Amino acid sequence: MTEYLFKTERLGIRKWRESDLLEFSKMGQDEKVMRYFPSLLSEQQTIDFVKRMQIQQKKKGYAYLPLEKLDNQEFIGMLGMADQDYNIKLDKSESIISEFVDIGWRLKTSAWGNGYATEGAIAWMDYGFEKVELTTIYSIAPIINIPSQSVMRKIGFEKIGVFNHPKIELAHPTRKCALFKKEK
Repeated sequence: MTEYLFKTERLGIRKWRESDLLEFSKMGQDEKVMRYFPSLLSEQQTIDFVKRMQIQQKKKGYAYLPLEKLDNQEFIGMLGMADQDYNIKLDKSESIISEFVDIGWRLKTSAWGNGYATEGAIAWMDYGFEKVELTTIYSIAPIINIPSQSVMRKIGFEKIGVFNHPKIELAHPTRKCALFKKEK
């Protein structure tokens, strides 16, 4: 019996398992899944990412965690919240945002178009505000990633500006990002 951190009508959020690594590594090498990311991920990068998320989940009670369908326990990707520690300076603004919590997702292509990102993100947002007692949650997507921005709007996030992502190389098409925000 799977132990879930929480469930929605169709989805379960749980801790990472060793058995997730192969499928998640395949996602990191899938050009369709990774088209809005700066690069594909090696198997080692995927393993390192999962280890960071496991540490954060133990420490904070949240992280980007596995998402599975309840009806068949199929792993369909990851969704959750994670600490970010880089500086964001929005275009046409003097203020800088740093050390914030971001909500995000990465789903395999067979899960696209079913409302899973929206359903899971709403549950994570509620978890973040109610259980973790966050007062603000951010979400970031390259400006070319219209599908993720659509999910952000559906879950009630407001676009507050655009910025050049400091961890993405200058000429990369995903460097220019939109910043969304939701307050409790």
